[in-house]
Amino acid sequence: MSPPPLEIQGVLLGAVQGITEFLPISSSAHLVALPELLGWPYLGKTFDVSLHLGTLAALLSHYRGEVGELSRAFGRLVYRCGRPRGEHERTVLLILVASFPGAVAGFLLDGLVEHFLQGLGLVAVVSLVWGLLLAWADGKSGASKVSRMSWRQALLVGCAQMAALLPGTSRSGATMTAGMTLGLHRAEAARFSMLCSIPIVAGAVLYKGAALIGEWPAPELLRAMVCGALASALIGKACLRGFLRYLEGGTFRPFALYRVVFGLGLLLWLAFG
Repeated sequence: MSPPPLEIQGVLLGAVQGITEFLPISSSAHLVALPELLGWPYLGKTFDVSLHLGTLAALLSHYRGEVGELSRAFGRLVYRCGRPRGEHERTVLLILVASFPGAVAGFLLDGLVEHFLQGLGLVAVVSLVWGLLLAWADGKSGASKVSRMSWRQALLVGCAQMAALLPGTSRSGATMTAGMTLGLHRAEAARFSMLCSIPIVAGAVLYKGAALIGEWPAPELLRAMVCGALASALIGKACLRGFLRYLEGGTFRPFALYRVVFGLGLLLWLAFG
């Protein structure tokens, strides 16, 4: 069966990005596995950037009030040379501390990972391992809030975020796992993970987008990019809202189970498919 038109591929992959980017199940794992399983061609880095731009828009839209408060707090921090006064300014510093390890690792190691650490086998094993870690961390979650985090704890969350360079890890899953291990409530771990993702994803989109300047896509690919970005933004926002509402009383166990089944399924497909 021949692949569908690029616009249809764009919508479907954008929907997958929107659903999986915020859930702790790894968008990269699904975006690698789905085209491979269906026999679709890889649409390129430019298309990948458009999908992440869509989910970044979903994040900024959902947290627009808090992002505004934190942006003003960041301005006050700069004016006072980094001396925080109040919860919002302290939260900004926690986000910056947690974002630093991932940003440095992404800048230094991204090319290495793209060249040497790829393939469905790796995605399957990484997804399986992080599924087990997520189930373990869910049992460690407590009632602590982000406002009570220490700088050391924020740095540990940032170190977990470095693991997201491996395809199949899930950036949100790694940071939520670390947050719950440190005693954060499930919803607070998710909130801090989402806020930390804004500078990381924005930086990655700008960095990778700048590297692609001058590579204007063909018209059919451009249409696929627009369709994918819109799908990832609209579906991502709805999924994020539902996920955060679920975490008010739910656990991460269903997502951990899904990751284990997904990883085992890929391994079986590689072995016998």
